Amino acid sequence: MLALLLVALTVADLPPPARDVLDREVPGWKLAPIAPQVRDWFAQQHFGHEPDLAHFDFDLDGVRDWALEIIVSGRQLAVMLLARGSGFEFRLLASDSPDPFTYLLVNRRGDREFNFATLRWFRHPHDTLQLMYFDRPPLLFEWSNGRIEKRIVPNDEETDTGEPR
Repeated sequence: MLALLLVALTVADLPPPARDVLDREVPGWKLAPIAPQVRDWFAQQHFGHEPDLAHFDFDLDGVRDWALEIIVSGRQLAVMLLARGSGFEFRLLASDSPDPFTYLLVNRRGDREFNFATLRWFRHPHDTLQLMYFDRPPLLFEWSNGRIEKRIVPNDEETDTGEPR
């Protein structure tokens, strides 16, 4: 019998230069608290990352970048750490009131998803990051033309398909 062992990412998995950048840019940071229901759902779905910490090749340079949901000074921040040489470049993606139901979701290249604006299925052409909210549509972050682009992702509640609910 083949057993699959998934190991949860923790702050200890961050490379020291990444932690150094966070300590410099957002002193006193800590990972954002995530609701147990969200953590349980992540464990059931086997996403391959934690809801508050993920690594993937965001900027398509072949090097591991990191995304985190952190708390600092009473704000919940979504941040990206882009690998640059022997260090990391800090990018603030979003700043919100703390909410344990806000989390990160990585879309891997080739992942299939439904577009509620076009009402069609599509596959992600490269790794992207979504910041998922309980009370509003998610934000999608992707690397395009050498920079991070952000857009709101329509969901089934924001798209009127003409179908009765």
